[in-house]
Amino acid sequence: MPNYLEAISKHTVLSIDTMFRETGSQYPPIHFENATSNQAIAYANVERNTDIVPQAVQLALKKLGLGAVPASPLPKQFVNQVINYANAIVGSRMSPEVSGCVMAQVLPSLMHDTQGTVDAALALIEAFQDVGVPKEKVVIKIAVTHESALACRELRDKHGVQCLGTVIHSLSQAVIAAEAGCCIVSPYVDPLEANFDPAALVKYDTLEENYGYNLVKDIHYYYKLHGVTETKQCIAALIDTETVMKLTGVDGMTVPLYTLNLLKDMEMSQAEYDAFQPGLPVDKAGLAAAGVTEKDAGERKQYLGNKALYEADLKDNEIYRQRFDLAINTFMSFDTKMRELVEKVARET
Repeated sequence: MPNYLEAISKHTVLSIDTMFRETGSQYPPIHFENATSNQAIAYANVERNTDIVPQAVQLALKKLGLGAVPASPLPKQFVNQVINYANAIVGSRMSPEVSGCVMAQVLPSLMHDTQGTVDAALALIEAFQDVGVPKEKVVIKIAVTHESALACRELRDKHGVQCLGTVIHSLSQAVIAAEAGCCIVSPYVDPLEANFDPAALVKYDTLEENYGYNLVKDIHYYYKLHGVTETKQCIAALIDTETVMKLTGVDGMTVPLYTLNLLKDMEMSQAEYDAFQPGLPVDKAGLAAAGVTEKDAGERKQYLGNKALYEADLKDNEIYRQRFDLAINTFMSFDTKMRELVEKVARET
């Protein structure tokens, strides 16, 4: 019998919210487009696969022209290089499991440093190329601020690097990321803490109470009705299956294993499968038929190069600020764990 995961895939491109390579083929007939990563996902991979960091250490030694591991505490440049190679090794293993790209995330602490973000992204791309993954098969994830959006534009225009605008908790971020030429934006639907512990998921009486659900709809309307075609919305932090089904029709979804398994186990009759319709109209014509107009999309904004306007439009959005800060702090905590692990393993190498 067909299932809801298959039904959703008729209307929305699916990517997988993990870099564990054995998971990519566990959901036939689903073929995932991309596989995502961040500091938490990268750390989970190197913790499970204990051969990765030693390999990354050797690659870093060769790259930096060092004959031996430096004395502790390890220089930041060396640790950064090891982490870049660890990300690249993880991505190289996952790449055959997806039809599109693998991803790596720039350290969020650089999000207000345009040149630092550019340099970090290029270093990641170089590490992927060193382990045999071409630039065209890599998407670099960057937490969206005004400064990091400028970096995304430079990475695209000057270096041909594909960027994904992440940690999206506001329409303003999605707008500036599209202006900057990001190929994808990823708004978080459910709170990030529920991704780590589904028991923490808040169940709302109605979907309209869910900030992330409303945000996805706002971005969908803005992109479709204002003709934003080069940037796709691929939503993330998806734990509640009802919300997933109601947001079917969005360009893409990056789905975690927990939710993939729930949807896979939700069987439906062939008649239900054939009749399944997206919760969001997939194009401008569909939106018009549903009574959605350009008024619903709001005024078209231009933020890139106008930091004052960008920050003014975010100033009073407390939910954005709370969720954004939580995500940044979470990823930085996993970066700390990664650095501690690199220090430990390098001393043993």
